[in-house]
Amino acid sequence: MASKEIENAVGREGTPARSVKPKSPLELLQEKRAALGAAHALYNAGKAARNEVGMGDATRLIASLTVLCFELEAEVAGAREQDAIQRAKERVLGISRAVGSVVASTVEDRERVLSAARDFAEAVNRLNERYQQYAGLAAEDAALRDRFGITGAKIPRVTSPDETANVIAAARVVEAVAYATDRISRPQTEKDEHGIRERRTYGEIGGTPAYAIIASAGPKAWPPLSERQQESIAALGREKEANSNLLGGEYALEATIAHALGTAGVPGGDVHRG
Repeated sequence: MASKEIENAVGREGTPARSVKPKSPLELLQEKRAALGAAHALYNAGKAARNEVGMGDATRLIASLTVLCFELEAEVAGAREQDAIQRAKERVLGISRAVGSVVASTVEDRERVLSAARDFAEAVNRLNERYQQYAGLAAEDAALRDRFGITGAKIPRVTSPDETANVIAAARVVEAVAYATDRISRPQTEKDEHGIRERRTYGEIGGTPAYAIIASAGPKAWPPLSERQQESIAALGREKEANSNLLGGEYALEATIAHALGTAGVPGGDVHRG
């Protein structure tokens, strides 16, 4: 007689048993959330029917499912963070490969800009020399006509370079050139609901693969509040309620917020009365 271990491995009929793929934390979380919603519906149904037994059973089920959902949410968040870390490492490797090519191209581009500037200056100098030749010949002709009263040369009217349409257009193109600065990558930040803590939003790299990775994991957690900040927020709540009762209106709220921020040492905080 085959042992149970062999039976489990090959199946009762001698065929290989199918292995069941374990569910991921996300799949389990989705199931438990659906079950939690159903448990709330059972509770509401028991309450409507005045069925204390049904309500008690549903309450215990809700409590258990709530614990499971909380634990699974932590697992899903951890798995999401690890996946994002792995993708971030892969992206960093891709950046390492790409940045070398970009840097080399930047050196070439700088030389190209310098060469183009030299070509532009040379073209302008050539145009100026041509015009100076023209102006000199026209001056000679005018002098000969004046001195000897003879018929002058046929000299067409030529506009000076500083009044020529295409030269003016070229000058405008050059003036409009703007050079990139390191300000394009300056970190973007946001404040918390109290206006005290600050963290990066990474909006400066919006639309990039790195931003998509960060967005999938979410922003960094807010730094923990210091004791002073906690006291300030608590004071903010108390003063907001007191001032709304005594003063009323928008000014009271603004005054409370300003005072609390001033207590927390936030620049621009505290109230200044005239």
